[in-house]
Amino acid sequence: MKTVSPEDMDLTNFTDEGEQEKIVEFLTSGRIVLAAHGKIPDHYEEEAPAVPVAYYTDGTWVWGWEITEYIRRYSYGLPSEFLAWIRQCEYVPNDCSEETTTLAYKFLTGQI
Repeated sequence: MKTVSPEDMDLTNFTDEGEQEKIVEFLTSGRIVLAAHGKIPDHYEEEAPAVPVAYYTDGTWVWGWEITEYIRRYSYGLPSEFLAWIRQCEYVPNDCSEETTTLAYKFLTGQI
């Protein structure tokens, strides 16, 4: 499994709003791996609203909800490898099994 974190974001803005919308749809359509009631501070703007704690997967990548928020709020880009993967998937996340979701959970929580 591969992960994307705020530190991996490309701080240059998207130039194509249509693609940005497709990427947000991809990110919000992944399978939920882990969610919590708490929120975490915005990684880039101290005064911005906190973001929910949730992690998603498509069976290959794992990403946090904050990635989606930073694209929406700031139009920040994704790492090139993840962006290439989303394009290769034609902006539709793989439908991963319960077993793969459990594997992503174990990966995310350091159990493997």
